[in-house]
Amino acid sequence: MKICTYTDCTSSDFLPLKCDACQMTFCKEHMVYSCHNCPSACQKDVQVPLCPLCNSPVLVGPGEQPDLVVGEHIDQDCQAIAAIDRRKEAIDGGCELNIIFTVSLFDLSERFSFIFITIM
Repeated sequence: MKICTYTDCTSSDFLPLKCDACQMTFCKEHMVYSCHNCPSACQKDVQVPLCPLCNSPVLVGPGEQPDLVVGEHIDQDCQAIAAIDRRKEAIDGGCELNIIFTVSLFDLSERFSFIFITIM
């Protein structure tokens, strides 16, 4: 009988589960990587989303957001006809310039305020 190694869990189990990433022992409630904040999850929990246009896998590196990586693939590498046409229109000047910006206000003290504007 082993005790779950997750902090604040005192569950004892006859059939404990061993995490395949960090090799620690957990109860069934804490076995999932996200439940025990596994430090080695990035080695095992790999996402490979499919491009919605060309249906090819798009590799996502550790710490990257899948949506952004797929978006970059569509904008640069996607071989689907819709994506190629979209890139041709952008090169030929058929697209309008869209400006998206965010404004962040920081009030560091009573006397100073900083404004950061990002334009994409």
